[in-house]
Amino acid sequence: MTWSLLNEIDNDETSTAWEAAWTYLFDTALAGRTGFTVSAHPNADNKYRSFSYTAPNPVKGGTESVRHFWTRLISGSFYIYTDATYTSVPGDLGTYTSQTSTVNGLGTSNTPGKYRFWTSTENDRALLATVGKRMLFYWPGFTEWALAVRGEDVWDGTKAPKGMMWPFPFMGAGNYGAYCRGSLTQDNSNSASYYYPRWSPDSYTPMKTIHPNPTVFTDPSFWYYGNNSSPSTSSYVIAPSVGSDFAGYWPGAAYSNTAQQEAVGSPLLQGSVILDSGTGKYWFIGIGGTNYKSGAWDMGTVEPDMS
Repeated sequence: MTWSLLNEIDNDETSTAWEAAWTYLFDTALAGRTGFTVSAHPNADNKYRSFSYTAPNPVKGGTESVRHFWTRLISGSFYIYTDATYTSVPGDLGTYTSQTSTVNGLGTSNTPGKYRFWTSTENDRALLATVGKRMLFYWPGFTEWALAVRGEDVWDGTKAPKGMMWPFPFMGAGNYGAYCRGSLTQDNSNSASYYYPRWSPDSYTPMKTIHPNPTVFTDPSFWYYGNNSSPSTSSYVIAPSVGSDFAGYWPGAAYSNTAQQEAVGSPLLQGSVILDSGTGKYWFIGIGGTNYKSGAWDMGTVEPDMS
């Protein structure tokens, strides 16, 4: 299963281009994915949007959990916030700013190349956005997510209660995991925990010996949640990730332990396209440096245009 091109937008590195890319991302690309609802922001500003994501929650016996967000576009960057407060119904305020994630490279001279939007032939909930060979935005398309329910049970719109987690898309705020805002122990927490993919053993020293050459790991994996950049005793599985359209790239013996262990991609770092000669598949590697472990997206047997 592969990623296929949904649309592309020319990038002349002006406000016209990055405004068009942001608008398309929310109004068309995300709005067309299963699980997402996108709407006008309560303030009616055309550089703001409200959106939510819904998926079954096994912690609630399979009934659905919804998380609400709002976003705004500012000078070539865009911000996503948890919509943690409301008046009558979730999403009617869009003013909570304590929990945020940012794409810094939407429209600058450092991000040449067309904006492209990709959908998975395997999972219609997932979405990948790139600019040139840089990952701009990635949503794994959780078909279910194990979110703590004690916060939901008491959420009255006055605050983000204990235990209510908001998993963000993978964006440019950090180069590694994605924010999972909301604390299991503290109301209105604005500290960032993370979720991240898991696709190889904890110990990287043996990995350099066992896999000295660059490798794409396509084994089934999971999305973990925790307070650091790699799984630990305080981490737990937030969602399954058993599809073949997303994998992990291991750079081999060149891997540096100074690099965060669960890198996925970022618009701040150049990615690359590689050919697996064994399978004939092309993979988009989220971070193209020789020492980074990063995300890998199956682009099929024809080399994708990511210029």
